[in-house]
Amino acid sequence: MNRDKKAIISNIKYIIFGIVIVLAMYFWIQLREAKAGHAQLQELLSDTINHFEVIVTDQGQEIYIQDQKVASLENAIAAGIIEKEDLKNKNLKQIDHIIKLENQIVFYEELIAEVDTPNIVTVDSVDCPDIAEGTYLKVPSTFTYSSEWISLNGIVYGATVGILDLTIKQESTIFLGYQKTGLFKPLRPVVTIEDANPYVRTVKMHNVTIQNKPPFYKRPWWHRLEGAIIMLGTQAILNYRK
Repeated sequence: MNRDKKAIISNIKYIIFGIVIVLAMYFWIQLREAKAGHAQLQELLSDTINHFEVIVTDQGQEIYIQDQKVASLENAIAAGIIEKEDLKNKNLKQIDHIIKLENQIVFYEELIAEVDTPNIVTVDSVDCPDIAEGTYLKVPSTFTYSSEWISLNGIVYGATVGILDLTIKQESTIFLGYQKTGLFKPLRPVVTIEDANPYVRTVKMHNVTIQNKPPFYKRPWWHRLEGAIIMLGTQAILNYRK
């Protein structure tokens, strides 16, 4: 009987010790993940300069390259990269990547040169001077321009021009991959944006690869706790049988 009591007391000690160890491991893992998440959020919040590389090809096409950033969905929301309402409105349950671009429409000199604009002459007096037909434009007057990438309708006034309608064709290609950085060096995870429209230029770029958390039973810390519980349970059974 005394032997059974000793075994029970010994097992209770093992169980209490096991619970303490398991709880200590659990809280240590949670604290470490919280610190990592905080550092991750600070990195997203401090990234206000929008670092990205611009490569111009021989054909004049601009390619934008930016390092991939990895963050949890909670941190992406906290950093303002995506809004929680957007997720609800789009009915999105899981997101793997978020890429935000701010583009600027650029009018090149070649585009202006293609628009045939006659001289604008305004007449204030009753006596109209002799002006050759076709060399003047009555104002206000509308105009239209159309090309492969851009079409616009506008109106010309005496000293200003107004745009009534503007349509920009955008053909963006997004690549998520790895870039070589040199011999025997690790590959660099990057996001690459290519836009075929020469009138569109990217001025800001944000990307986040969402770190979706797996279920707790698939996470590494759970396997560690599971191993500790099995080990302590086995030891308790062996002690009881002695």
